[in-house]
Amino acid sequence: MGPTDELCCFLVGGLVPLNCCALIQFPYQLPDGETVETQESKKNRMQAAYRLALPNEALVAQLMSQTYASQRALINVSSGIMIVKRNWPFLFVAHHMYSHVNTLLGFDVARTFDRCIETVGKQIYRYAHNLVKSQRVKSCLQEIESAKVHTKSAAAEYEAAPLLLLAIFNEDKGLLYGVTEESTCDDDLEEMPSWPFIFAKGGGFLTAKSFTVCIDNVPLMHASSPREAFKVLFLAHFAFNVAYPKETSLTLEFTQRSIATINPGRGTKVERTRGKQHNLNPKVASLISTLKDYDF
Repeated sequence: MGPTDELCCFLVGGLVPLNCCALIQFPYQLPDGETVETQESKKNRMQAAYRLALPNEALVAQLMSQTYASQRALINVSSGIMIVKRNWPFLFVAHHMYSHVNTLLGFDVARTFDRCIETVGKQIYRYAHNLVKSQRVKSCLQEIESAKVHTKSAAAEYEAAPLLLLAIFNEDKGLLYGVTEESTCDDDLEEMPSWPFIFAKGGGFLTAKSFTVCIDNVPLMHASSPREAFKVLFLAHFAFNVAYPKETSLTLEFTQRSIATINPGRGTKVERTRGKQHNLNPKVASLISTLKDYDF
């Protein structure tokens, strides 16, 4: 069962009260010995742990695993991201979100993403040199070379994958990420879309010192590298049931198929519109096929 085929849970009356576990009907199999009441108790323990400066990470990981069904239940019916955060705050700590998505998809998608963005990112970088007649692609390549000098690292060749994909597919980069001053506080971030969005703080996307990922217009998660920020942004769509915005859907669908290696048979997070729905967008399919010639 794929992420877009996942069974939904329902609340009595269709409402989403903050303390709603007792109202949820579970289509999931709870772990042996678990009840709605024990799930609620464990949720409360994690909420208390989240307020600690140094929570017991092993215990939190165990409780997060044991309450996965309750987390999905709320996500599937929630009307806002802050409702989810108030109930399950550790879902907004990157490694706990990764574990949640790994369970959702049935494989270690976070590790796969890290491995594949290097190989696929370099393929995109090599291919992009054939597209220098495109001013956007040419500018991206110049930005990559500048970042390599600035960081004294070749990592920018693959960390620039989202930038090059946006340029290749002619999608609006301003709807995936923005750049702000390094000193900007999260509370001062503004002018962002409602879908997952990255703010790179200090320098450009490839040279920023820190990153804030916002969801539903709320700054929620942080990253320290372009690769990590893009991974958080991408996997947040699956963790929190967010459809890909049509404005950047080609970049995100390519990422799903080739970097996260989520099986095309599991569906797509692209929002449906009227007319024929392709299982795999032809432009994405064409780029995937073309990049096979740049695997060296």
